[in-house]
Amino acid sequence: MRIQNRKSFLKYAVGLFLATFGSGVYFIASTWMLYDLTGDATYTGLFVGIGFLPGLLLNLFFGTIIDRFNRKLLAILSNLVVTAATGIFLGLMQIGILHAWTIIGLHIIVQLSVSLYRPATQAFLAEIFDKNELPKVYSYTGAIGETGSLIGATLGGIILSFINPKYAILFNGIAFLASGILLFLIPHVNQEKVLNSKLKKSSVIADFIDGFQYLKAHPFLIQLFVIMFVGQLVLHSSNGLLSIYVADFLKKSTSLYGILQSTLSIGNIVGGVLTTWFLLTFKNRISIYSLTTVFIGLFLLTFGSYLPLAFTGVFLIGLGTTWLRVLMQSIQQIVTDKTYHGRMASYRMVINQGSVVVGAPILGVIAEKYGANVSYGVLLIPVFMVLLFAVYFAKQKQFVNVIQSITQKEKKQNAG
Repeated sequence: MRIQNRKSFLKYAVGLFLATFGSGVYFIASTWMLYDLTGDATYTGLFVGIGFLPGLLLNLFFGTIIDRFNRKLLAILSNLVVTAATGIFLGLMQIGILHAWTIIGLHIIVQLSVSLYRPATQAFLAEIFDKNELPKVYSYTGAIGETGSLIGATLGGIILSFINPKYAILFNGIAFLASGILLFLIPHVNQEKVLNSKLKKSSVIADFIDGFQYLKAHPFLIQLFVIMFVGQLVLHSSNGLLSIYVADFLKKSTSLYGILQSTLSIGNIVGGVLTTWFLLTFKNRISIYSLTTVFIGLFLLTFGSYLPLAFTGVFLIGLGTTWLRVLMQSIQQIVTDKTYHGRMASYRMVINQGSVVVGAPILGVIAEKYGANVSYGVLLIPVFMVLLFAVYFAKQKQFVNVIQSITQKEKKQNAG
């Protein structure tokens, strides 16, 4: 691995592993507890969809905040909020007043914190690493994060099978607290070198309007957002639907749910490890082949009840969505002026989360009435539509030029 500033990378990577490990355990525990408590797939769809709603409303302002204030401290703050929410979750479990809407409400707090954490850390990474290293940094951290999710998901399934679920929630709180401490230990970057003085002197509303003007003046970013949103929609919907798919369609137990969730994470990990190879091999066609991989995975889950097909489908979804998210996000950061990193990352998340807020409850209702496999089939529609757009996007001159620049520098580094 050839990355400068390795000490900072190591601290961030370990912190990310802990955070995603805790999240993996938490998501497995909370979705299964919710479905076990209600027996209604509609609540699972609401859990995934409504959980993103506050973040959707506040993300636009989060971007402005991230571009004005210390990005590292904002990321640490988000970790501490998750830790506090976990403590509340445990307290309610202990006194026996945990209900479906309580679980959903606490999940909203967690997702709101994540809505701040993700763009803040992405902007922070863009400060401490060279922009040409970003595809590699994002691919490595993506693989590390998914490894944490894999272990967390696997352990979450085991905990639910043999141990009290409160320990799964406890792991989440401890992991996020440790992640925040490691972020604190990363050397601070002088923001005056990154943010221009005009931004700090202007008002929040002026910055808000300025961000939209920047986006309007750069339609290439909008096209990137169109391609990226479907990856997030499929990934988060798949996570939410998987417990229903296992229980109702495959007629299997919690243990298999944890294993299938782990398979999704394995696909994410393999995708992260192979990101550089994938980019160098397929160049400007990366979005086409990523979406094709996702489409095949969804097709297998829709029409195949045979276990090997289910495992293959879940793996392909993890693989394709990782390539799509990591590479398109890297390109977004490369082509965006550093002054606008926070706002553009937040705008992307607004579109991504908006699709989940709208889509997940609908998919939950469909899963309740017709089966989770039908919900996976419905996801084929937006994936196919964006795939057609990706064919057009692959020919865009700016996209081709950015890919050529990245691949040429990567080949020089490998040769050196």
